[in-house]
Amino acid sequence: PEEVAAEDFFLPAAMMGAPSVAIEKFPKGDEFVRVFEKLGKYLDQETIAGTFPMEAGGVNSMIPIVVAAKLGIPLVDCDG
Repeated sequence: PEEVAAEDFFLPAAMMGAPSVAIEKFPKGDEFVRVFEKLGKYLDQETIAGTFPMEAGGVNSMIPIVVAAKLGIPLVDCDG
């Protein structure tokens, strides 16, 4: 908590729906980063301080790791 300022804005990175869609329409790899950036602009946030996972298992635990690495932003460990 002492490393995060009150005004810092964080966005979770995750996917909704059945993971089988990735088999039907194989992702290129940049979808999550593009959506993440567009959502930040839509929410009128100039700077996104970091991201965090929405769940501890499956694909949704990996997506924020990729987003954080590609954008060079912190990945917050939310595991109490």
